[in-house]
Amino acid sequence: MIGFAAALYAVAPIAWVILLGHASIVDTLLVMLATYVLVIGILYASWFSARRRTDGSVGDQLQDDVSVGGGEAETPLTKTVVDTCLAMAGRYGLSPRETEVFVLLAQGRTRAFIQDELVLSGSTVKTHVSHIYAKMEVHDRQEMMDLIWN
Repeated sequence: MIGFAAALYAVAPIAWVILLGHASIVDTLLVMLATYVLVIGILYASWFSARRRTDGSVGDQLQDDVSVGGGEAETPLTKTVVDTCLAMAGRYGLSPRETEVFVLLAQGRTRAFIQDELVLSGSTVKTHVSHIYAKMEVHDRQEMMDLIWN
């Protein structure tokens, strides 16, 4: 799929070289080939970079940094909260970002803390929280906490 998308993306510079160039056919073909290889290389690098960022599951990232923002050592309770939240996030179909917000909510963090910790705007945090509540079919934090621990 990336090859097809890259080929479409490369059409514009290739057309520009062909239509505006006054060089010999060999020079034109070399420039076209170099342009195509460059575009494919850039697209592949950006695709690979994006894939590498999303390949590590949210669970792995959260397990590595269980004490988000606290600086304290990992405790059994914190690990239990994260494990429980990750299982529930999968069950309720939460997105990776919603899962991060959900874990912090379950740890008792405020919206302001979540906003600062995840570098989000207040309205974005509010939107994530409302999506989490809707997907979990709860109306407030207390119902969410009851669902986590029951």
